Amino acid sequence: MRKLYFAVPSIIAALSISPAFASGGAQCENTSGEWLSHEAISTMATEMGYDVRRVETDDSCYEVYAFDQSGRRVEIYMHPVTGVVVKVEHDS
Repeated sequence: MRKLYFAVPSIIAALSISPAFASGGAQCENTSGEWLSHEAISTMATEMGYDVRRVETDDSCYEVYAFDQSGRRVEIYMHPVTGVVVKVEHDS
């Protein structure tokens, strides 16, 4: 019984993982409101130190294709209304 008691938080955490993140996708919720322009998103990513190549819309997020400060290619998922970075994927 004691082992089950300690396993419960892990089980609850595993079950509460968002389906979007479980499938590997970015999560942009509550995208109602005025979306930032591609130029504004590009500027925000540039100010974060990324060398932006292009901006696209993907699964309700902006997907920014860029290079980080180390020269690695990255895909940055940004919320379309707030510009908050939701996820960053590095190329291997």
